[in-house]
Formats: sequence, C-alpha cells, structure tokens
Amino acid sequence: MPIIIIDNKLYLAVRNNRWTERNPVSLTVDLDTKELDFLPFEFPVFPVSSDKSATGSIEYYLSRDFDGSDFIYSFHYDENIYVVSPDHQSVRKIPVKSRYVRNVEFFELKTYGDPMKNTIEASIYGNLYYDSYRDVYYRVAYPKNEVDANENFLELWNYGRKVFSVMVLNRDFEVIGETLFPEYVYNPGVMFIREDGLYISSSHVKNPNYSDDWLTFDCFQLKTVE
Repeated sequence: MPIIIIDNKLYLAVRNNRWTERNPVSLTVDLDTKELDFLPFEFPVFPVSSDKSATGSIEYYLSRDFDGSDFIYSFHYDENIYVVSPDHQSVRKIPVKSRYVRNVEFFELKTYGDPMKNTIEASIYGNLYYDSYRDVYYRVAYPKNEVDANENFLELWNYGRKVFSVMVLNRDFEVIGETLFPEYVYNPGVMFIREDGLYISSSHVKNPNYSDDWLTFDCFQLKTVE
C-alpha cells in the first residue's frame, strides 16, 4: 500500500475497525493545513465481520495501488477488486476471479484444526500491483493447498506460503493471463516492477538455493501465447 500524494495530500490506508459506525478504508492528510479527512469508501462486509473480537482477521489484509487516474483495492478475502476515484465517491466493483481459486475461504470460521495451518492452506487473494510500463495490473492469488503438520506455519506465511499464481489484467480489468508458480520457490510478498519486467523474490526459506546472505529476484516478462 504505497503512500500516494495527489494535490499535496497524502492518501493513507486505515486499519479495519469493526467497532465503529463508519469503517473507512482510506484517509487524506493535507500537507498544507495538516487536516485529516476520512474518505467515504468503506471496508466491505463479509461473513466474519460480525465477530468484533477477531482482531487478527484476514479482513485486515488488503492491497491498494494508484494507476494515475483511480485507486484499485484488492482485499485478500474478496474475489472482486474495487476501482475507486481519488475522492473515493465513485466505486466500481469488478469480479476478478482466479482460475485456481474456486472460492475464498474464511479460515476464521473453521472450528477444527490448527488455526495457523488453516490460514496458510486457505484459498484467498493477495496483493495487486499496477505496471505503468506495460499498462497492466498484476494480482496475486493463493490456491487451496495442504502443508505438512510439522512445517513452521508462521515462517511459511512470512515467506509467501506454499504456492501462488499471478493474474494479469488489462486496462479494462479483464484477466488476460495467469501463471501458477512452482511450490516453495518464490515469495510473492516481495515484488517490484521495472522497465524490463516484474521482479519476484526467489528467497523463499524452503527454496533449495535459499541463503540468509542474499535477497534474490528473478525477472518475469509478459509474453503473448499463440
């Protein structure tokens, strides 16, 4: 969620708060007057929202980028993305479904199993990035998977889980491609974009080439498949 500056205002994300009457996603800070303004777009409501005591909910995880004209929000528990005007008055809800995610799983609702293991096995969505060089968007998706009970679950969560895919969206937010990446090789939580392509970290703790001494990346480029 990079900090965005428009017309000398900082656009910041707000932490989800189920206890308040309003639950805005973003606020602005006027750099001249120092005034705060909570914007009208609010967190979507989902099956786990009614449990106000669940402070560690997946609802807290979201991604936001700015493409020069609109903000694009991707909530980890939502198949849809939200295309929002800078004043956050206009909101378009657009379904962007991964071919590898049948449906989002609310692991908080599970009444059995290890909670952290349920977390890293559930099918959810991840971060969204705008690529200004190619005028496309990348969205991470996490398919449902199973991990060994002896794994370090928190470590897997921090290093990008077991498996993920990267969806490619055009300027109309249509899915024009999706690539499923190999298990335990890349960390989709550490990505950046340059003119020559999309860089994804290969420093996954279970990658055989992993080293504490190096933060490594591979560069991926868009290709047209005939």
